[in-house]
Formats: sequence, structure tokens, C-alpha cells
Amino acid sequence: MNQQGYERLIRNHAYWAGRVHELRQRGADALFRCDREDNSPVESCISRAYHEWQGINEEEGPYNPISFEEVWQEMICEGRVCRHCQEARELKAERMVASRRLGAVRAAITRVGRNLAMKEVA
Repeated sequence: MNQQGYERLIRNHAYWAGRVHELRQRGADALFRCDREDNSPVESCISRAYHEWQGINEEEGPYNPISFEEVWQEMICEGRVCRHCQEARELKAERMVASRRLGAVRAAITRVGRNLAMKEVA
């Protein structure tokens, strides 16, 4: 790999690491702004959906599992989820994509490092 390749890896790492950090921060800010129905300082719309999902699956048993996404979409249709929590879930999905890209860049850096180490030994 040439100098330009190393520089590209470094730039990509910096970009994706920054993107993950930015998306994490924006998601936390969105959750903080949650319009809680009961003004609970602890429970967001997402945690309410999670508890509802757990309760449904406990009642239904293992033979009729319902996904969290189904419960989440139902709550959105019923208007029980604020726009901030919807934004937080969208940002989390974006963050997961960015995290995978960052992981790929880190794997490439590791491979380059191993190749350099092998060249030094040889």
C-alpha cells in the first residue's frame, strides 16, 4: 500500500469515528427532549414500548412471538410515541451503519499493520 492509501484509511477512520460520535450525541439529545405523557424523568417512549413488548411476549409465550418493531409501529400509529423518540431510533439506525463502516476501516488498518509487521520480520 502506498502513502495515499494510508492517508485514505486515516481520513476514513477520522470521518466515521466522528460520524458515530455525532450521531450518538444527537440521539441522546433527542431522547432528552422526549415528550413524556406522564412526565416521568426515567421512562422514554422507547422504554415504554420495550416494557409493553416484554409484557406481550410474556403473555403470548414463546409460540407466538411479536417483534419489538411491531409494537413500536403500533404505538406510532396510535400516537403514543413522540417525534423526538422516533428521531432517536432513526439516528440509532444511522449510527449502526456508521459503526459498521468504522469497523470495516479498523479491520483494514489492522490488516495493513499485520502486513507491515510481516515485512519487517522478513
